[in-house]
Amino acid sequence: MKVNVVRDDKLSKEYQLSISADDIKKHMNTLIAEESPNIALAGFRKGKVPLAMIKSHYGDKFEQKARMSVLEESIENLAKEHGLTREDLNITSHKMEGTNIDLTLTYDTMEPFELTELSTLKLDNYSLDENDAELQKLVYQRHFMNARTDFENPTEDAISEDCAVEAVVSVYFDEKQKMEVFANKTVLIYTSHDAYLGKDFVKKLIGMKAGDNVSFEVTFPKTQPSKELAGKKHKVEVNISKVWPMKGMTDAEFIEEQRNVLKAENDDDAKKKMLQRYARSFAADYIDPIHKRKVLDALDGAYKFDVSPRLLEKEREQIQKRFTQEKEQATQNGIILEEEMTKTPAEIEKELDKLALRRIKISNIFKKLSVKYATELQITEWDLQMQVFEYAHARGLDFNAVAELLGKNEEFKRTMINVARENKILNFVHKSATLTEKVEKEEIEILKVFNEILPGVLLTY
Repeated sequence: MKVNVVRDDKLSKEYQLSISADDIKKHMNTLIAEESPNIALAGFRKGKVPLAMIKSHYGDKFEQKARMSVLEESIENLAKEHGLTREDLNITSHKMEGTNIDLTLTYDTMEPFELTELSTLKLDNYSLDENDAELQKLVYQRHFMNARTDFENPTEDAISEDCAVEAVVSVYFDEKQKMEVFANKTVLIYTSHDAYLGKDFVKKLIGMKAGDNVSFEVTFPKTQPSKELAGKKHKVEVNISKVWPMKGMTDAEFIEEQRNVLKAENDDDAKKKMLQRYARSFAADYIDPIHKRKVLDALDGAYKFDVSPRLLEKEREQIQKRFTQEKEQATQNGIILEEEMTKTPAEIEKELDKLALRRIKISNIFKKLSVKYATELQITEWDLQMQVFEYAHARGLDFNAVAELLGKNEEFKRTMINVARENKILNFVHKSATLTEKVEKEEIEILKVFNEILPGVLLTY
């Protein structure tokens, strides 16, 4: 065995390993000598077969076994001599000439680091102000509209100025490409309220029926949360799925219904429980993602360490491959990705570099957290079931069917466990950090736009 050290940096090492035919031949002869007492051929008793006959019949088999044995032993020795383990080394090239073997092995890592105390992380704890009178009014309005909608009896009548409509909506960036932010989105629209999609949009739906498909240009309201849509004119495509009539209902009838549905003691208790239910929904849809993003940002900013350029490039290639696949799939479906709309190619490349480093850092921080807090972060059957529920709900799938898949597909199960673990780590870090109570003004304002005149609401189909 011959070793040539090509690179020996702190975070990146490269070795060239050469194994000669003589090394393999010597090992092969040793293997034959060890096995010959157990070999028998026609005309020869066990253990009495001549060496030449053994090589003639089993030479290829012994040579292959010797080659693999010498190869693994040589790599083990190389790793040991340089203070590494076999798992640390990656074979990046493999060349064979006759029975000679030439390998290139690399080792890439990051600068070692120690976990800081989680309490040193300072994070905002976003929440709704449930005592806000305006918010209470908005939540009441939303529940009232949902209660008035006769979801059990869809109609074939034309869309009127007071009904509920389910439609698949696409907004076009140009004549051919749909915008990723609003491509094939299933939307619930109340035609008597139009703050989200706008009065101009809703007016064009009047007179249409379930099953109708139509395209038109519309100027979106300036209150539209998407910066790519707010105040701008775009072509839209609308496929009407269902139309529901609205039931006549007084405030008193609504409150009585809510008292029964929510098992409330009185009118005030019913209003309080409506707000609590909405607050939980809001937390799941808006606040939890904010918390998780802030945790990732905090962890990323809390640790500074160098990473092997080769490790960084490998991670970047994986991200680039995934981005390219998403872009190709989007193009096939006539969709333009949000990154392509808002960033130049050079800016996208720079973002990929930053994301590669962030992913490596976060991945290794998560690994250390999983070891240090193994008990607290253990994934229970309940955690897994909740993750499956969220997966099914977000995709409009049957929970039982997805749960059944969990028991049949090991790869799917591993994916669900990994996602559940990541979510549990993020929640654990957030709870362990030093928190400052804060109402997310921007998100609350968006929520109020959604509710103000009860506009269309995106459904998680």
